[in-house]
Amino acid sequence: MNQRLGVHIANYVSALVFLIFPMSSAIHPTSIWDGILDWSAIVIYIICTFYFMECQHKSLVLMWLILLMSISYFTHFIDPGCILFYFFPVSILAFRLNQKVTSLYGLLLIGSFIVNVVIVQINIQNVGFNLIPFIVLAGMMLLSNDFFAQQNRLQQKLNDKNKELALMAGELERSRISQDLHDSLGQVFSTLSVKSELAEKLVDHDVTMAKAELKEINALAKSSLFSVRSIVDKVNRATIEEEVEQASQLLENAGITFDYQVQVSTMDEEQNHELVMLIRELVNNVIKHSDADYVYLDLQELNEHVLLLFKDNGKGLAHPDTELKSISSRIEKLGGMLRYLDTVTGFEISIEMEK
Repeated sequence: MNQRLGVHIANYVSALVFLIFPMSSAIHPTSIWDGILDWSAIVIYIICTFYFMECQHKSLVLMWLILLMSISYFTHFIDPGCILFYFFPVSILAFRLNQKVTSLYGLLLIGSFIVNVVIVQINIQNVGFNLIPFIVLAGMMLLSNDFFAQQNRLQQKLNDKNKELALMAGELERSRISQDLHDSLGQVFSTLSVKSELAEKLVDHDVTMAKAELKEINALAKSSLFSVRSIVDKVNRATIEEEVEQASQLLENAGITFDYQVQVSTMDEEQNHELVMLIRELVNNVIKHSDADYVYLDLQELNEHVLLLFKDNGKGLAHPDTELKSISSRIEKLGGMLRYLDTVTGFEISIEMEK
């Protein structure tokens, strides 16, 4: 909270600090009319600053034009050095207004800036040449802000997509569990309801048949309990085939082509769990970080060894040692061997372990 407040105050200081120049001129105007115009331009600039710093609705082009016109007034009627006021609109264009350099706001900013620089250069040549470092700095600042703001927007879109995929994965899992519960328990509960009603009616007329119905109810209840435990066990211990099918759906939803071959027989519980988690982590990494549009998975058995090949055509890993730490830990736990090939045109990882 304090950090945000500090940044907010710093933004205001950077926006208003140069007002010392027009204010010093307005205090001692050459005429009353000049004083009125100077103070009017100062007040208008302050109002525009507050508007763009505080108001949530920032899509009013008119206010943007008024801000640029107030800076133009400072530059031509008070002091050419007031062109430094352009640092404020340059700094807020990309992040506060969320506008690109090529947007209407950006074009108005660049256009007014160029016009003012040209006029200053024509009227006062020495001052115009002195402004060259400022022009270069403002241009670099404008382009760099635009670039980083664009990266932030892309990252936000990626984060939103990842959240959407996570929700879809959860929805698929809930749908599967719901279907399993319906298939295994729906009919059982209907049968239990009918048999319990029948037993209630028979208990006063035929005790032997009532006992028989109660025994069947008891057997069905035990069977249902085992079914529930089996469903829970499936949730906690997905098979490799199930995990690959879910990975296929996730990658398809992310717009990534997925080719795979899986040919493995039954393996021990620990290996199955670690391979499931390994495939899940590799797929999640592709969706979140790789920018790939193609993924290939090959999982085979050969001479009592399990071989896994996973590759994509993405941008590779930024920090392989860090990003592969979790995967390496899983392979080490299984006593396997890991190799990887990381390039700017894709990432490939191969794993070999004894079955």
